[in-house]
Amino acid sequence: MNKMCFISIGSLFLFLLIPINIYAQDEQIGSRKITTKYEEFVSQSGTFVKFIDNNMPTNVDLYNDGIYGKVRTFWGQAKNHYYLILTKKELGGSYDAMIEFSDLIELNKAFARLLSEVDDDVKLRTEYNYLENKYVTNDRFKLGYYIEKRKAKWFVKFAPNIPSFRITYQKEFCKLLKDAQEKIEQIMAREGK
Repeated sequence: MNKMCFISIGSLFLFLLIPINIYAQDEQIGSRKITTKYEEFVSQSGTFVKFIDNNMPTNVDLYNDGIYGKVRTFWGQAKNHYYLILTKKELGGSYDAMIEFSDLIELNKAFARLLSEVDDDVKLRTEYNYLENKYVTNDRFKLGYYIEKRKAKWFVKFAPNIPSFRITYQKEFCKLLKDAQEKIEQIMAREGK
């Protein structure tokens, strides 16, 4: 009887541990840090990383500050890698967004679509209190607008843990993104990779 009781208690104990173990695995998966393409690339071990920066003209203002862009080209591997780096300066420091070239192409397409839809969204005759239209890249960079009281307000969010910034000159910001894409395409044509 003692042996049977010991087996029953042991089985009960193991049965109770199964949900705890499954929950612990879910916690590890849920808390795993998601990295961006830029973070994955620059954190490769055992490789040389060489890069150059080309500053883009400063033609974008957000409030009284600005967003500045530069094209970063990584060399030294079989294939070059290209990023647009956007920097927003604030009183407490600065924030950066690193946009990989293929994401920049998609972002430019999305920006053109957003610009074409904003006027129609403002004119919607339906009753709503708030409307938001945005594009999110694979690295969670967000660009879009929201409409309150029939006025469109543009915003950009570099990453989930960074606050959103209002864009008051969206056409100039669009030009910065397009110019960066053209700059990268020129470098690619010159370098051949």
